[in-house]
Amino acid sequence: MILMDDPKQHLLNVAGQKFAEKGFDATNVREITEAAGMNVASVNYHFGSKEELYLETVRHAARMCEQITPMPTWEEGVPAEQRLREYIRSFLTRLLREDVPTWHRKLIMREVAEPRPGGCEVFVHSFVKPSFELLQGILRDLTPPGTPLETLHLIGSSIVGQVLHYHHARNVLKLLFSAEEFQRLQIDRLTDHIWRFSLGAIRSLCPRKSKGEGR
Repeated sequence: MILMDDPKQHLLNVAGQKFAEKGFDATNVREITEAAGMNVASVNYHFGSKEELYLETVRHAARMCEQITPMPTWEEGVPAEQRLREYIRSFLTRLLREDVPTWHRKLIMREVAEPRPGGCEVFVHSFVKPSFELLQGILRDLTPPGTPLETLHLIGSSIVGQVLHYHHARNVLKLLFSAEEFQRLQIDRLTDHIWRFSLGAIRSLCPRKSKGEGR
C-alpha cells in the first residue's frame, strides 16, 4: 500500500508523469489511479475531471520550473549586456539542470508540440509570457530607440530558439559531436556562446548611430 502525506499532490505527480510519457489521449484515469494507489473516483473528487487534472499538471510543471530556477532580477543600472547573459544562463539552467523531476519539462514540451484546448494558453500566459517580456525589456535597452516591436520579437525568438536547441537536440548532439566535445557543452560554455552570438547579431541587425551620424 502506498502511503502519502498529501493525496491530491501525490495524484498530481503521478498523473503528470503519465501525461508526460504518453500524452493526454493515451493516458486513462484508471492507470493513473492504479499507479497512485488510489480509487478511480479520486480524480473527480480532487480535480473534477481528467481534463482539469491535466491542466493542473501543466500549471504545476510550469510553477515548479519557475520556482526551482527563477529568472533573475536586477537593480537599476545593471548593463543590458550583463542582464542578457544572466537571462540566457537562467534559461539554460531551467532546461538542462538534472536535479529536478524530468516530467515537468517533458510535459511542457509535449504541450507545446501537441497543445490541448486550454493547456497551451495556461502555459503561455502563466510561464512563457512573463519570461519573454523580461527578454524584450533587455533587448529594448540593447537596440536603438524606435526599433520596431516586430524586430524585437524576432530577435527574442532567435535567442530563445538557440537555448531550446540544446534541450531538444541533446540526443542528436551526442551523435554529432565527439564525446569530449559533447562533455564540454556545459551551461557556462553554452551561455557564453549564445550570449556572444546574440550580441553580435543584435549589433549587426540594429547598429547604433555614432555621434554626429545622420546630421
